[in-house]
Amino acid sequence: MDALRVNDTYQILFDKAGSILDDKQEILKIITEAETKLADFPEDKTGADKMDMMLKMAKAYLNKEYPITNEKALCAIVAAAIYLTDDGGGIISNDVPVIGIMDDLAMIDLAYRDCENEVKAFGLWNK
Repeated sequence: MDALRVNDTYQILFDKAGSILDDKQEILKIITEAETKLADFPEDKTGADKMDMMLKMAKAYLNKEYPITNEKALCAIVAAAIYLTDDGGGIISNDVPVIGIMDDLAMIDLAYRDCENEVKAFGLWNK
């Protein structure tokens, strides 16, 4: 898997996420679709746990239950959610055994790096 391609794709999706931040309904739709896709992940993938927490944080924000003041964190979450919901299957199709999920996990990891502190704070708040 080409790391540069994953980084470039993430940046494109991050910018797209920034352009739709004012459309709460669209973001909620993307997050809901990402939750559905995430349910298909193997249970032993730690990236799925990270994404699950990121999506919970974004939903809490959209429901006005939790404040996210760092716009970059929200863009990161939405970017990863957009990637998971892409009908094209991402850089590597999820139908490819074993490695099909690798690009999804790489994208989740990039997003998590951009919002890690906020997600950890949310985890403490959400207990």
